[in-house]
Amino acid sequence: MELSAKARAIVAAGIAFFVIACVAMVTGSYVSSEASAKEGPLEKTIKVIDASGLTATSVSPYDLFDPEYTMAAVVCPGETRESVAKKFGLDAAHLRGIPTTPVKENYNYLLLGGQLGELKTERIDRDLVDLCNVPTQPFATKAIIPLVKTQTGNWQLAVGE
Repeated sequence: MELSAKARAIVAAGIAFFVIACVAMVTGSYVSSEASAKEGPLEKTIKVIDASGLTATSVSPYDLFDPEYTMAAVVCPGETRESVAKKFGLDAAHLRGIPTTPVKENYNYLLLGGQLGELKTERIDRDLVDLCNVPTQPFATKAIIPLVKTQTGNWQLAVGE
């Protein structure tokens, strides 16, 4: 059985993303210990990927954070602890990593949730990674987040056309 040209292209793209993800994970394990203590796993990994010269990659929150976290969501500028709690049906008291005032324009957050209700947040500098360039829904941490480097030098969610 032979694949059509379109199917071969899809399979090749999938393999390329898998290889890039593997390279990112291996490279991420060598992150410099000099990195800022405020940087979370996603920012550290993207800085390593950036230093390797790649312009497209994908990451999985499952590989970067504790496997107990099964769901993730993006919190964008302008949102507050209360608005996030209402949006996702959470107790605002458990969202201590999200500011009570509106999230500033230069930050976005990755919110992680576990099966037992535990929550974790990572504040991400949008000059490095912009997860708010397109609307997103909550997703499983095992999902792959495709990222592309923009002409201005930051990373953002890859958008299919």
